[in-house]
Amino acid sequence: MEIDPQTAERMNKLFEQFHQIHKEMVTIWSRSIIDTWQWQAALAMMIILWVVWLKIRKKESTGRLLLSGFFVLTISSWFDFLGIAAGWWRYHMVELPTLPSFLLWDFTYLPITVMLLLQIKPQINPWIKAVLFGGMVSFVGEPIFIWVDYYEPIKWKHYYSLPIYVAIYLCAHAISRTNRFEPL
Repeated sequence: MEIDPQTAERMNKLFEQFHQIHKEMVTIWSRSIIDTWQWQAALAMMIILWVVWLKIRKKESTGRLLLSGFFVLTISSWFDFLGIAAGWWRYHMVELPTLPSFLLWDFTYLPITVMLLLQIKPQINPWIKAVLFGGMVSFVGEPIFIWVDYYEPIKWKHYYSLPIYVAIYLCAHAISRTNRFEPL
């Protein structure tokens, strides 16, 4: 089966609208967002949190932790894109106009928190850590991000996030425990 010309034309129009929206986002970002205290605070937090993690990480487990952190970054970004596209939430500020997700949250806060929890007291039951992570992120992190006007839930409640964050932590924990790597 082949894509019919009408569908291709409709897709072309949608992509043109997307391009126009993106141009408008870049204009808003460069004129109104980059100079705000929220943007500067987000950038500073991203840098500080990654530098702190680099200093306190368990050096011999860096690769394993980064693999788990990359999983968290990837899956949280995907869920973030889904939530934005579905109209469940929106951001009043983005670090980069090319990404609709919130980098401080998806690329820094979530992966670093998981990587720290993985290396601190690794013998603790992962379910306890997963619930701690899910509760902390859902009921402390999200409200703080609302309070500083980064994030606005539209059709979303904090308790919806809890099982998602618990599952993300448990998957990251399983990834961090894998021993299935062979030498290259």
